[in-house]
Amino acid sequence: MELKVLIIGQIALDVLMFGLLVVIARLYLNRKAMAADFQSTMEKSIALVKEMETLGVKLERILDEKRRLTKKLILDLENKLQKAELIRDEIKRITDTSVGGGMRQDTAPKKMSATRKTIQHLLNKGLTKEEIARYMGLPSGELELIMKLDLPTNKNPQEPD
Repeated sequence: MELKVLIIGQIALDVLMFGLLVVIARLYLNRKAMAADFQSTMEKSIALVKEMETLGVKLERILDEKRRLTKKLILDLENKLQKAELIRDEIKRITDTSVGGGMRQDTAPKKMSATRKTIQHLLNKGLTKEEIARYMGLPSGELELIMKLDLPTNKNPQEPD
């Protein structure tokens, strides 16, 4: 009986050893599969990082181009603004020097009244229309218009009709 027990014990021990060997083999194979999965995951991750770096470089180039274009647009706008300001100043200067043009409404009648009085005074002194226009710095057409609209119908005795 002892031999039977020993044989049964040996068989049980062999089965147990075989079971342990199967478990170890499975763990080894699982570990090897996990290592392969890990390696595959690492390769995919490295590929993604490289692709992201490439995209980052492309995006940086695009942003640089946009910055350059934006600066150019701003410079163009500033130049156009300066030109517009120069034109505005020129228009203001022109309207300020013309009779009544660009003046505030409360000062325009006073200046026109003074202009009318000066023209009438110079006509009374005997100056011609051309002389008065030159003296006052007015175009002759503007002087004639003022005379037709604003002055009494007294004619200058020195000028022919």
